[in-house]
Amino acid sequence: TNGKFYCEYIMGVSSASYYQVGVFGNATTWNPRLQYRSDGNCWIDGTQQSATFASYTDGDVIGVAFDAGAGNLTFYKNGVSQGTAFTGITAGTYSFAFGNGTSSGSFNFGQRPFTYTPPSGYVALNTYNM
Repeated sequence: TNGKFYCEYIMGVSSASYYQVGVFGNATTWNPRLQYRSDGNCWIDGTQQSATFASYTDGDVIGVAFDAGAGNLTFYKNGVSQGTAFTGITAGTYSFAFGNGTSSGSFNFGQRPFTYTPPSGYVALNTYNM
């Protein structure tokens, strides 16, 4: 609900048309769903937003920087910022999430060294940093 957290999603092999990574809100309704899709578009709860970032595919590393206190969400592709995708995110409890179709990959929440350096002020998501 507060703090600046960073994680990476390492894309595995996917047979889905689109897949997305981001943060999901309320565990009952999963709203809001704030996503960066593999085609480069950002979505809120199934509605495409105007921001268009680089597309991504198998083997890419997608960094997710969530500033819960300020309500900002920024995405990175292979260490390069794609910009702040969302601002003004309502306070609440959020979870990092990935999905759609048949896919594989893995999250790194800081349990091992990150592939890319997290943005300044962001920390791994673990009990120590909460």
